[in-house]
Amino acid sequence: MSLTRFDFGPVVCDVDIEATRSAYVQIPANPVGGCECRNCLNFAAQHAQLLRGTFFDWLAQTGIDPLKPHEATCGGDEGEPRLYWVNYGVAGRIVPGPGTEWHKTMGLHTPNSLQIYGTEYALWERDPLIQRKLFPGEAFGIEVYIRDVPWVLGETENSG
Repeated sequence: MSLTRFDFGPVVCDVDIEATRSAYVQIPANPVGGCECRNCLNFAAQHAQLLRGTFFDWLAQTGIDPLKPHEATCGGDEGEPRLYWVNYGVAGRIVPGPGTEWHKTMGLHTPNSLQIYGTEYALWERDPLIQRKLFPGEAFGIEVYIRDVPWVLGETENSG
């Protein structure tokens, strides 16, 4: 296993790029895991535009396929800008050291979320959402927050 060191803001991680890349080849290309709720369909309709840019190009260097998150979740009520957060798994580990304690209390809108290239995210050690069959060894998770996502389905979510 060959590990490459990445700086995720103040947190250093050792990443097995090839193991991560191999895992993402096995993940079906479905950005919402088959969920058919209207919020997920709204995300799926525009995920290729939302999951690109400098941050996602940087993230792809770890072996992650940005268009294949493990999960996408929506927050926000109808009429409000939508917040989505997407989760990715990475083969590797968070390196203990200064700046690593914050991830143990990860939470949305906490002072513990980080930013790189203007994109807000958080890290955590081995989360149950990470598919263990894809990452049987050491792994960690990345949760990325995507704010102000428009409603693009052409109708309000409660119509029909």
